[in-house]
Amino acid sequence: MQHVSPLVLRADQTRPLHFYTRLLGLLLTLLPELAQAQAQAPATRTAPPVSTILLPDGTVRTGANGSFDATD
Repeated sequence: MQHVSPLVLRADQTRPLHFYTRLLGLLLTLLPELAQAQAQAPATRTAPPVSTILLPDGTVRTGANGSFDATD
């Protein structure tokens, strides 16, 4: 069995290394654009506000179920 130093790259190992280096460069180039697109995305409300199920005394209406947005 031949011992191969982990610091020495064989010829068949240089191509994957080059591929991953280019992929990393591409991702780092696109990262600011992706962050900007995320920041500009409009907030969509998928759950109704919790105030729609609360009675004036603070108790929950009968039959209320599901998810509610507590930030309002």
